[in-house]
Amino acid sequence: MSMTKYLPLIFSLILVPNILFAQAEMPPVELPESPQFYFDALSFESGEYGVSRLDVYVEVPYAAIQFTKDGDKFRS
Repeated sequence: MSMTKYLPLIFSLILVPNILFAQAEMPPVELPESPQFYFDALSFESGEYGVSRLDVYVEVPYAAIQFTKDGDKFRS
């Protein structure tokens, strides 16, 4: 028997479960009256056993910052 006869079946058995169980990106959750910001946390291995480094990146859109005047300075 020729193996090429079964190639479509083999590919469908491999691809279909991957498509069905793939993780979709979740849309950001928007809470009313809450500040908008984005963050990402990355964990890195360190040279010491059992210890890692955590880098946290925060992005605050300029439009989401409300400035108020406090004397001769502005605060947000």
